[in-house]
Amino acid sequence: MERRWAPKSRYLFTITVFIFSIGFFVPFFFYILAPSIPPIMVVFDYIEDMLDGFEFFIAFGSLIGILGLIVGIILAIWGGSRLRYKMLGVIIFSFVLLAVCGVDTGFKYFRIFR
Repeated sequence: MERRWAPKSRYLFTITVFIFSIGFFVPFFFYILAPSIPPIMVVFDYIEDMLDGFEFFIAFGSLIGILGLIVGIILAIWGGSRLRYKMLGVIIFSFVLLAVCGVDTGFKYFRIFR
């Protein structure tokens, strides 16, 4: 029997470690390309950009949680019995998302209702 490529889950850890290691060592390559820049400033800029990305995803998760809660409640009220059961999962997931990300984080980050 011919052996095919293994499932993604088998190599997922190796691929993830490889990607994160590349992302971690990128600031040090800037020091090689531009020696006038102190390496610590490049690392700080890189970490600041990473934190900005995390802040965006938390704010976006807050908006998705509110949207999921609204859509889930509306479809749970007017949907069929199978749809109600699915919307219960959406509502629970939205509550978890709002608990992690915060209710007003997305409104403050994207300046909605100001």
